[in-house]
Amino acid sequence: MRKSTLNKGFTLIELVVVIVILGILAVTAAPKFLNIQDDARASTLAGLKGGIQSAGEITYGKAAVAGVENELIGHIDDGDESIRLTYGYPDAGNDSLGLVVDGMQGLDMAGDDNGQFKYLTMNSGALPPTDANPLYYVYSYSGNPTTNTTSTTPGDIECTLTYIMPATPGEVPRFVLNTDGC
Repeated sequence: MRKSTLNKGFTLIELVVVIVILGILAVTAAPKFLNIQDDARASTLAGLKGGIQSAGEITYGKAAVAGVENELIGHIDDGDESIRLTYGYPDAGNDSLGLVVDGMQGLDMAGDDNGQFKYLTMNSGALPPTDANPLYYVYSYSGNPTTNTTSTTPGDIECTLTYIMPATPGEVPRFVLNTDGC
């Protein structure tokens, strides 16, 4: 009786070689994938900065029309809501920023996380704010695992956007975007 010499399938060596090649590809592709996530988080915060700046300029225009752009604490009405202002720009200390920037609703207390963004902390700047003692608020992407919610300098917490309120009439809000650690 003759044995069939026709083999079907792969040898063990061939399978091991394929698994090694797939392992090498996975090791080289994983860091690139992780960097894409970091870039996405940083881009999310950059987009938030642009949204706050745009909404702030529109709100400032409305404040100028209402004549409250030079008041330390002013208000303008937007439909059923009253938007609190600091020198014509939306105040981040209550939900006023959430009223003018889509995606920031419900971020009026430190620790709030609305599923898109997270309000980490604010400094205890005095009113009126000054250049030496500015009033600022720190935001990050939703899900940021940071537990450091004590900020002593704008931009000192990793992967955050710091919104610095104007200190004098005519000054525009400033921003510090820290993308380290995203």
